Amino acid sequence: MSAKDRHKALLHDLKRITHSAQVTPQQRDVALNLLRRFETPIAVVVIGPDATANESIVSGLNGLAADPSVRLSLRDGLPPARADWFADIDIVIWCSPAFAPMEEEIWAHAPEALQDRSVLIRLEDAATVSKPNPATALFDEVVTVSLAQQDDILTQLSKKLLRRVQTGLRADADNAAFLIEACALPEDNEPSLADDGAADKGPEVGHGPLLTQIETMMAGHAAALKTMELDGDALAARVLSSCETLLQEVAVVIETAPTGLVPDPLRQDLEDASDSILLMSLEGGVEAATDAISTLIQLRKEMHLGLAA
Repeated sequence: MSAKDRHKALLHDLKRITHSAQVTPQQRDVALNLLRRFETPIAVVVIGPDATANESIVSGLNGLAADPSVRLSLRDGLPPARADWFADIDIVIWCSPAFAPMEEEIWAHAPEALQDRSVLIRLEDAATVSKPNPATALFDEVVTVSLAQQDDILTQLSKKLLRRVQTGLRADADNAAFLIEACALPEDNEPSLADDGAADKGPEVGHGPLLTQIETMMAGHAAALKTMELDGDALAARVLSSCETLLQEVAVVIETAPTGLVPDPLRQDLEDASDSILLMSLEGGVEAATDAISTLIQLRKEMHLGLAA
């Protein structure tokens, strides 16, 4: 099945979930949210106090603008200091020579998750070269751009942002496949991603006792979550708790496995996943829970590759 056909099958399965009476309201809401994310381009917005500089930055990001999964736009001037202004934006590219206190005050109203995905482009010239860099905590990255190096720097930034977009889309696809599998709708006459062997789910369970044991543990936690009558932050907290517990159980299985059976890179993957989910649990909320599920799905793939024989 081609990537285009797989994407079509995934959308079909998600739409089936939104119309099914066999799923929970929470599952239906997740499916609707995923459909919106798949059907709406990633909104990347360039803003800043200098309209001419902003236009120059947009022109330099032509590689990003050419991608059909991205909608790159320019908004002149500074936005109002209101959280709702940022509601429909996925990534902000803020262009400014010094990121003045007034700009920092406005940006502080943006959701923290948006700040963590966004970039500050510090426009450098003879007048600003001696000024200190602004605090980087409010952005994922601060990039200094001089006129002489602008084209090369913006080309690299376009590539980096495109990789970030594609990583996010793959995470959404993983979450969708997880949801489709959890809902376990009866087959129909249309192609189903959940039943497609080309969905990058790895080998089927049964490639070794250790892999089977871990798969059984994961399936048990997924089944338990499916039966819970929770939503919002309460469900997110339970998901995060379940992810932490599952990784603790998997760690025990891995540590007690015969010497040499589990590759060292896989042990490191498990440790990294455990650290990440611990931080997500401290953060809390629906987005952290979604990220935790994505982390587990990725770890599951790595275990299939590392343990299947």
